[in-house]
Amino acid sequence: MECECSPTEIYKGTLAMKHLGWMVIAGALCAGPASADWQFTKWGMSKDQVIKASRGKASDADVADLEAHNLANKSATAQLKMPYTTGPLSFTAYFLFSLDGQLVTVELDAVGGANAQAAFDAVGGKYGMPDRSHWSTVLSSATSIPNATSRSWETGRTWYTKYDEIRAEINGAPDQLPTKVSITYIARRHKGDEGL
Repeated sequence: MECECSPTEIYKGTLAMKHLGWMVIAGALCAGPASADWQFTKWGMSKDQVIKASRGKASDADVADLEAHNLANKSATAQLKMPYTTGPLSFTAYFLFSLDGQLVTVELDAVGGANAQAAFDAVGGKYGMPDRSHWSTVLSSATSIPNATSRSWETGRTWYTKYDEIRAEINGAPDQLPTKVSITYIARRHKGDEGL
């Protein structure tokens, strides 16, 4: 049996199938009960509890990870990490613990640049319109070449659920595919913390 579809109808059908595929990935990426947390973890867990819940896959983070993955005010740092895969997307999951040793944040960094846009789109597909978003261009000095500068861009989105704050940030160089995406799940600290 032959299909008598126009090229436009075929293209729209292909896009619909791709959209459905990314929605399935988004569901796996962001799956969790209404009280959120992240996957097998619960906010407030200790390091040992996260290791046990991960069935030993989470291990101590490197010293470099402690500096690269922390909250802006250093109130929490990455103490554990593990590989995490959902569908075709691969990440390194970093588990950030507060100064008193409680899990407060999980940060997912896409492994390799190829998955960056797909992961960013999957989170948007799961949570819909963001509560906040930003876009910026950064001009920075290149250290290897005197008087040279490089330009990069960053786009970020933030969603608030009843229990969590979800941030997705993607960045790269102009006229190139995105090179990195970070998806961060943060425990909401106050019941009434709904923003302004």
